[in-house]
Amino acid sequence: MHYLHFTASLVVLLSLSACAQTPPYSTYQYKGKEYFHVPYTLTADNMVDAEPIPTEQLIADGGQFEILIKKDSFPVRAPNCQANIIARMPWTDQKEKLNSRITAYNDIKSVLNGEAAATGVVLELNPYFDQDEDGPYLTQCNVFFRVHHGQYINHLGQPDK
Repeated sequence: MHYLHFTASLVVLLSLSACAQTPPYSTYQYKGKEYFHVPYTLTADNMVDAEPIPTEQLIADGGQFEILIKKDSFPVRAPNCQANIIARMPWTDQKEKLNSRITAYNDIKSVLNGEAAATGVVLELNPYFDQDEDGPYLTQCNVFFRVHHGQYINHLGQPDK
C-alpha cells in the first residue's frame, strides 16, 4: 500500500514538473546588474518588416536598424502593445564591431526576401522587462538585440572577449 502511494505521488510530481513552464528568457549578470535575454528564431511568419538599408548606410548609421516582430509570435507577453514588438539594433561608434551587425541585418533580410527559412538572434528585454503573478512581460513595445561593449552577441551566457 505504501508503495502504491509512493508511486502515485511520484507520478503526480513528475506530471507537475513536466507541465511547469521554463521561462522564455535567460539571465546574465554583469557588474551587479541582471540582463534578460531571449533566443529567438526569426521567420517570415513572425516578422512584419525590416527597412531596406544599404550596407554603406548601415556603416554610416553605426550598424543601427530595427525590425518589427508580431506581438502574438513573441514568447514574452507585451500587454501594452497593439500589434508589433520593435527590435532595435543599437548604434555603436566602434567601426570594428559593425560586421556582426551587418551580418545579422543581412540574415534577417534573407529571411524576409525568401532566400532563407529562418535566422536565430538573441534579444535583450532590458530595460522594458517586468514580472507579475502571470509571469514575465514587456512594459513597452521595445526590445534590443543583445550587445556587449558595442559588439552584437548572438548567443546566451558569457560574451566573447
